[in-house]
Amino acid sequence: AEWSVMRKFIHNATQKRNRRNTRVERILRRVSRELSVLSVDSKISEDGGNAGKGKRTGLSQGADGRIGHDYRIFQEEGWTILAGKNGHDNDILTTTSKGDDHWFHAAGYPGSHVVVRSKDGKSLPPSVRKLAGGIAAWYSKAKTKSKVLIHWTRCKNVTKRKNSPPGQVMVRRYSAFSTGPINPIGRPSALSRL
Repeated sequence: AEWSVMRKFIHNATQKRNRRNTRVERILRRVSRELSVLSVDSKISEDGGNAGKGKRTGLSQGADGRIGHDYRIFQEEGWTILAGKNGHDNDILTTTSKGDDHWFHAAGYPGSHVVVRSKDGKSLPPSVRKLAGGIAAWYSKAKTKSKVLIHWTRCKNVTKRKNSPPGQVMVRRYSAFSTGPINPIGRPSALSRL
């Protein structure tokens, strides 16, 4: 009988520890996501959104094109464009973006999630939309195609299913348009098509 009580005590203690560890892991993931967003926001405010202005293209980026996790950051006409580098960072970028931010992805191909930060109710200019779509195509498996179908929606329409692989999301409502891949770093011929 004593063994039975002891076994039950150990079982209960183990379950309690596992629940506590799960809670701590959830909190750590949330803090990590929030820190990555703060890192992006502080990088943008440090340089006033003008880091590394490209003289020939009018396009700019952070020091080496990366901030926070593996995000690439670009500026176009005062709009901030963020591009994820891998599935995990795509998840963080997409889930920590505001609901009215703009989300872009190359339809039917694995690749970066591209988010354009919204600006106080202003509508997205066609040139910024085309550039964000081109960046999404460039950082995807479709980068060698001449035209790529791009899905575009607000971040509030993009959700992540529980236990789905990194980078995999569900999109409720979206618009679609075609554009060619645009290398945002150092290819004047691609950038001149803007």
